[in-house]
Amino acid sequence: ISRKQFAQAQKYFQNAVQANPKNYLAWLQLARLATERSADGNRVEKVSPEQRQAAIEILKQALSHEELKNELLLRVELVRQQLQSPDATQVDEANQEIVALKSQFQTLPPELGVPLQLELAVLESTIDAAAGNFAKASQRLESVLTSSEVKAMQVGSGLLSSAWLALGSYYEQQGLGDKASDC
Repeated sequence: ISRKQFAQAQKYFQNAVQANPKNYLAWLQLARLATERSADGNRVEKVSPEQRQAAIEILKQALSHEELKNELLLRVELVRQQLQSPDATQVDEANQEIVALKSQFQTLPPELGVPLQLELAVLESTIDAAAGNFAKASQRLESVLTSSEVKAMQVGSGLLSSAWLALGSYYEQQGLGDKASDC
């Protein structure tokens, strides 16, 4: 991927999952390639419903393996892809999975549970914002971002940075420029 040889990368990851179906990172890369690149390897500006569905199918196939059914990275990526799908059934499945994941994050050690909690808050706030409810989106995200657990996260976390940027955007949508500039 780093050499921008995407067709070869896709073949490599396909071979990797055939050789070892438990290789969750290879599955994750295949799903991401499905939505980030066109057949000729060019970066996709807008993901087509077919590309989104292909990524969802890849992730579901990965999660069908007993050894991977509880792999958090795959589950969260599936939710992310499903929430962006135009298919209402996919969105409903994603919302059900969010509930299941939320019940899990408290049982995990903080280094796993806190980022999962933040990731789920970002996903749920995205749903709220997509429905035009920026007040609810900002409230949901702010409550998690200002929690002591999240404050203790490592500075420099991409997830943490993107969550603050999203919160600022939600404030802007509400005409709360002062709060947005604090993000």
